[in-house]
Amino acid sequence: MKAILDAVTTLLGFLSAVLPFLPKSYDLFPALNPAIAEDSAPATSLLSIATFAVTCVVARRRPPAAAAGGGLYRLPAICLGIAAASFVGISLLVVSDLSGLSPSLISTAARACYLLFFVGVAGMIGWAVGHCFA
Repeated sequence: MKAILDAVTTLLGFLSAVLPFLPKSYDLFPALNPAIAEDSAPATSLLSIATFAVTCVVARRRPPAAAAGGGLYRLPAICLGIAAASFVGISLLVVSDLSGLSPSLISTAARACYLLFFVGVAGMIGWAVGHCFA
């Protein structure tokens, strides 16, 4: 049984690593420059794996006091907040008139929002796996 749970954990870790490459197949951010997704995918994938691993371990090693006091659900809430804020950030970058800002600043902000979106999603997946398979 433990081998099956470890296999599921590994599979979901692989899924969080593959998430940044999904926009190539599915147009997740249709208005985002495709070069941003291509350039940021390797770094985003590595950070997603790291976030998945850390949140999975933290969720598995939760102290009973934190679980009883509601502290257990802070981590997925933070990850959800990061993903939602970065999604809103990408949307604002797309629809806003940013002609007064430098193009390098806009590009950096778009790359950061893209990276943080997938880090937040990987954190939620890692917490769910660590919490369910603890």
